[in-house]
Amino acid sequence: MAIDTPALAARLREARKAQKRTQAFVAQSIGVTQGLLSRVEDGDFQAISQDNLKKLCSFLGVSLDLPTKEMAGPKYCFTSGCYQNNIFVDPQDKLRFMPIAIRAQGASPKFCPGCGQGLHAACPHCQSPLPQAGAFCMGCGQALIKVPESLANHPEPQEYVAMYQLQRQAMLTDSPFNAPLPVTPE
Repeated sequence: MAIDTPALAARLREARKAQKRTQAFVAQSIGVTQGLLSRVEDGDFQAISQDNLKKLCSFLGVSLDLPTKEMAGPKYCFTSGCYQNNIFVDPQDKLRFMPIAIRAQGASPKFCPGCGQGLHAACPHCQSPLPQAGAFCMGCGQALIKVPESLANHPEPQEYVAMYQLQRQAMLTDSPFNAPLPVTPE
């Protein structure tokens, strides 16, 4: 699948305007010229490097659909609080979410059965393929699922994990299709 450049250009322009940011401000923030940013917003992606395009998308909070071959393997949900994901406490006593592989018979799943959000086969930060799950990307080292601010410095992380695991098990058991009901992350 190729990048839909007109759609991506429109999403970038709309995101910048919604954030009430000028082209000059965004360009300076990511280290490109205002002229280059203008060309990208007009759909000309030939002059921008893939690294700068990733920076731009990340800065504006726009997903970048890089060309990738459709992977028939596992896909992952990166939504914090989704009961399809696991939670643990790292050695620094911080809460971390770990995505669990979601597989389906036949066609590759597109949406999480737990929260309804889109599923991914690549890191949300660097687009490295994720052949195996872990809490961090092997390509860029970033956490795959961002822990909500309200939980980042939880005073009793072990107790929270125990409560979450009980709720998760109840959701997985009670669902008519053995999949959790939608949850709203904080």
